Amino acid sequence: MNGRSPGFQCEIQRYTDDDTLVIVLGNLYSGTASPMADNLAAILFGEPYESISPLESSRIKESDARP
Repeated sequence: MNGRSPGFQCEIQRYTDDDTLVIVLGNLYSGTASPMADNLAAILFGEPYESISPLESSRIKESDARP
C-alpha cells in the first residue's frame, strides 16, 4: 500500500508468511519510498537490491525566477 500528498509519501509492505513489515515514510514527493521499501525487503530476505542515488537539491537563480 502506498500513499502520497504534496510533500509527503509513504510505502507499507507486509509479508505475512515471514512475519515482516516494511514501512517507509518520507517528507519528499519524489517517489523514492516505493523503491526504498523494495530494497529494504530485498536486504531482509537476502536478495539482490539496487542502490538508490541520493537526491540533489537544485536552486533557482533569482534572475530565473518569474516576477
